[in-house]
Amino acid sequence: MLGGRVQLSRGFFDLVNLSRTGALIRTHDAMRLGAEWPVTIKLLGKTVAVTGRVVRCEATDVRLPGGASLRNHFAVAFAFVASTPEAESALLAVCGDQIETGGA
Repeated sequence: MLGGRVQLSRGFFDLVNLSRTGALIRTHDAMRLGAEWPVTIKLLGKTVAVTGRVVRCEATDVRLPGGASLRNHFAVAFAFVASTPEAESALLAVCGDQIETGGA
């Protein structure tokens, strides 16, 4: 996990993975495929505000130290569909100049 946080209208969630084209977060609720959300990402002193479309939502367990696990969590992948030049610049600063293909 990257240690960043993602804000949606539902609250704050853990950022698992980030690229210039999308993000993977961990939530307590399933999200509808194709739904678009305003997404605010806070990582490494940068704040990035974009619009993301849910492209994947899978039930997942979260492993904790000592072998325990949290159930009923979801891994939700967003593809970024709208951003500003400022957001693109911040993503470039955080992620570098490589662009992933095939989704978040």
